[in-house]
Amino acid sequence: MFFKICLFVILSLFAENVFINCQRLKIPKHLSLKQLLTRQEAKRSKDFIESGLGKNRQMRVVGGFADEYNIHKYSVSIQRRRDATSVFKHRCSGTIIGDYHILTAAHCFVSRESQLRRISDMRVFVGSNRLDTPGRYVSIRYIIIKKRFSYDPWNNDIAVITLEESLSVDNDLFLEKMALPEPTELLLENETGYVAGFGVYKYQQHQDEATGMVIERPVFPIIRHVINVKVVDCKKRNPKFICVGSMDENMNTRQHIADGDSGGPLVVGNAVVGVVGVSDKKAKLSVRPAFMTRVSYFLNFIKEAMSTRYSHYVGIRFL
Repeated sequence: MFFKICLFVILSLFAENVFINCQRLKIPKHLSLKQLLTRQEAKRSKDFIESGLGKNRQMRVVGGFADEYNIHKYSVSIQRRRDATSVFKHRCSGTIIGDYHILTAAHCFVSRESQLRRISDMRVFVGSNRLDTPGRYVSIRYIIIKKRFSYDPWNNDIAVITLEESLSVDNDLFLEKMALPEPTELLLENETGYVAGFGVYKYQQHQDEATGMVIERPVFPIIRHVINVKVVDCKKRNPKFICVGSMDENMNTRQHIADGDSGGPLVVGNAVVGVVGVSDKKAKLSVRPAFMTRVSYFLNFIKEAMSTRYSHYVGIRFL
């Protein structure tokens, strides 16, 4: 009898947790557990990349699709505020690579005038595919940037964030670590992959009151979005870069990586092989490929940054 009571309590708690989690993810009521698990199992397969989900017109976001079911839960939002009295807003994207570590871009923390951002005015949002639903806001302990980072010429645009608290990824259904590539990574040309983040998903036309000119304003999403891409030849043959182009041969298709995607991952297979940089984010990928930082080139830097420990406040450091 005692065993039956314990079993009933455990099953009740499990059912309640599943109900809360389904609400948090906004999973439709008609979606069965088997269907949900099938989506999770297919998250990195080519079948999912080429599935109807990515072609659904209602979910199109600048040539990509909305991550409705939190499939890409390794992708995080890096948020910043202007000062202590203002609100935090999405600034860059990043990738979970460890319980305490986020991989992202250096230019998210350094202005073109070489001014460093304040750690106290930044935070990381994890654990949700939507910015308007409960997740976790995690403080930043310090940020390590690759030395000799520069905008012009664009160089060494990579950084590793160390968090104040552990994400405990293995114990959180809404988080996932992304693997780093092997040092002997191949060129990957013509391989398909995807970029995930909370960057601009569309542009709306607006008439400027002062000039009367029609201009386009970016619209940032509430939900994470994903864009399917193909690795292409960078032409310059610089080992620090990896380039992606459109999977759609239609030159008129407006498919591009947008503002706010900076620092986000280029994923091929089961590894993050690139970090979104400062290339022209409004250029169509069918016309001009996007340059990204090649992760395999900076593996030694990443591993050293992850193993570095500071016992005192250091803010942003170069390594």
